[in-house]
Amino acid sequence: MTYDEYDQLGGRFEEKEFKEIYPYAKATMEGYIMDHIPYWRVKPLDEYGFDYKEILLYEIDFLLSCGGINACLGKSDFNFNSVSTSGFSYSVDGTNMEYYMGIPLSPLFKSKLDHALLKTGLGCMLV
Repeated sequence: MTYDEYDQLGGRFEEKEFKEIYPYAKATMEGYIMDHIPYWRVKPLDEYGFDYKEILLYEIDFLLSCGGINACLGKSDFNFNSVSTSGFSYSVDGTNMEYYMGIPLSPLFKSKLDHALLKTGLGCMLV
């Protein structure tokens, strides 16, 4: 995926940010796929039979929205439970956040990718 493709799909961030996060988002997608399909069916992204670029856009924008490169290094904006200062406290229930290898996953990315894997016969539906 190039920055121009990302931009045409509606990406919200500048080229510098895209170039910094893209390798991590792509590796996240590839790793997630490898962990969810049989090892003998693993191949390059372009050969799976679905358009992965729009799905990847969701993860790129999500990662950039929750800490950028820090989100890929285990320091996302979701890595806290509460914050307190004089007269103010804020807590977050991050238990519903899904991660892959410590990297936060966009719910839309995960849903669309799981659906694409099912649709191409690479995934399986759990009952």
